[in-house]
Amino acid sequence: MVSAYASQNKVCLGQEVVDDKHNEITAIPKLLDMLAIKGCLVTCDAMGYQSKIGEKIIKKKTDYLLAVKGNQKELKAQTLKIFDQNTPTSTDTTVDAGHRRVETRTCEVIDNLTFLDENEKWTKLKSIVKIASERFNKSTKKTNTGTRYYITSLAADAQKINNAVRKHLTVENNLHWTLDVLFKEDESLKRRMLRL
Repeated sequence: MVSAYASQNKVCLGQEVVDDKHNEITAIPKLLDMLAIKGCLVTCDAMGYQSKIGEKIIKKKTDYLLAVKGNQKELKAQTLKIFDQNTPTSTDTTVDAGHRRVETRTCEVIDNLTFLDENEKWTKLKSIVKIASERFNKSTKKTNTGTRYYITSLAADAQKINNAVRKHLTVENNLHWTLDVLFKEDESLKRRMLRL
């Protein structure tokens, strides 16, 4: 099941079933067709990283912010190289505390895409994004770090992008919690039967 979640309003706008013989790549365009999203920002994880999905988002008169992960090896390698060799156009750092953790998130954005070979296959690609996070757990006194990369049709505004990535993560806490706890998807007998 692919869900469209409005993070600001904390509401699920729609869902599309993933066919048995397909994956999320075929369900996302169907879901986008159902939505009135003009002027919004669409964020997707790595499965949504498809140039045709980016093009469909732009045709809906909205922007995209798409995760770049290991399954896009060439783009990820080029992105890492560009960040190693260039000074970010825009930078933003936020610090959040809660649940016995302190998280520092630094967003760097580069809009000089001259040496990004994949630039031409993406409709209205304007910036690449690097988000480095550091989480300190007050209980265990341990620090975890991580780095994520994105491509976007947004201009190089690190504060806006940092905020958008943070809101994207609310789908885990808000929508998935509702599905798992309130709708009891975790207790589904169908899933248990499939595990047998």
